[in-house]
Parts: sequence; structure tokens; C-alpha cells
Amino acid sequence: MYFFTLAEILELKYIGQMGVEIFIGNLSFDTDSEKLGEYLGHYGKILSCTIVTDKFTFRSKGYAKAVAADTSEAQKVIKGASGKELDGRPLKIEFFKKPDLL
Repeated sequence: MYFFTLAEILELKYIGQMGVEIFIGNLSFDTDSEKLGEYLGHYGKILSCTIVTDKFTFRSKGYAKAVAADTSEAQKVIKGASGKELDGRPLKIEFFKKPDLL
């Protein structure tokens, strides 16, 4: 597993290669960002991982967004971890699709 240092992240952002966003669904409510990031890191380089929570209860909504170093790393994560179980739930992983604005 490899996490980028702050200096590496700032350098990547500076040169315009901040990463590729990945959607992770079907998460257990017990899974936290650190555990998910470590798990995905076995399959590819993950820059960050954020579990989406309810703004009032702060409970997980069951999905997350991770940022992979580049497209090839994102593909490795998607291919390797999609369908695999984490905390008793099979993960649904795909490229993050931003909503189309009119």
C-alpha cells in the first residue's frame, strides 16, 4: 500500500495531475475512511478516500469517493477490488460520474 506525502500531493496538484475519482458503493456502516483507503491501496495508489456521511447524524451513507493517482491506477483498483468483500459486503466500484449540468 502506498499513500502519497503532502509534498507529493501538492506537486501533483501543481502540475495538473491530481488524480482520478472512483465511486465505492455498498459499504458497511462500520467501514471507515482509513480502513477503506488501506484496503484499496492493496490494488493501486490511492491519494485520498472519503466516506460520505449524513450531515445531521454523521452516519455513513454506505458509499465513498476515492482518488487514485492516475487512470491506470484507478483501473487496477476497480478491476481488483470490485465485487470483493469488505466488512461482509461486496464492494461496487466504478469511475466516479459527475452529474451533468443543464
